[in-house]
Amino acid sequence: MKPLLLTALWFLVPVLLATEAPLRGTAPVAPPPAAEEVFTPEVLRAYLVAAHVKHPEVVLAQARLETGNFTSPIFRTNHNLFGMKFVDTCALRRAGAVYRPTVALGERYGHAYYADWRASVADYLLWQRMFKRTNLDEEGTYVAVLARVYCPDRYGRFNHAYVRAVNRLKTKPTCPRDSSGS
Repeated sequence: MKPLLLTALWFLVPVLLATEAPLRGTAPVAPPPAAEEVFTPEVLRAYLVAAHVKHPEVVLAQARLETGNFTSPIFRTNHNLFGMKFVDTCALRRAGAVYRPTVALGERYGHAYYADWRASVADYLLWQRMFKRTNLDEEGTYVAVLARVYCPDRYGRFNHAYVRAVNRLKTKPTCPRDSSGS
């Protein structure tokens, strides 16, 4: 049952996200770019904008923070831009828990792994869509959600250090290092 569900999610979620009709009132994700396109922070920024990810500059800063400026092994081997953890939807469903959909292929090194970095963006977009009842239009509100829900401090509280780090990286230019992670 689990392989069937994962296979269905793998094929169904990208199709739903790429449709012309908005999914539950949200904008569609941009079609994937050419396969030979190499990952760079500029390509990521353009992809975030095309996919209608909320606050792409904040999300880009978050990706830089989570990946150590696109150099971490989790990014290079798992194609995971945001430090997302794997969500075992089958186990959560069996337990009757609330879960979020995911396009992750599984877990490796304690984090979700993806087919490529674009799938990581699609998964992040699914995470953003969980907050449809929260008004995330203002950047301050969005960063507060990140600090409270996405990356709370070790006691589960609002993470002021994460807010400072994201805001600092948002204002700095991108490091010109080699960033191949496709």
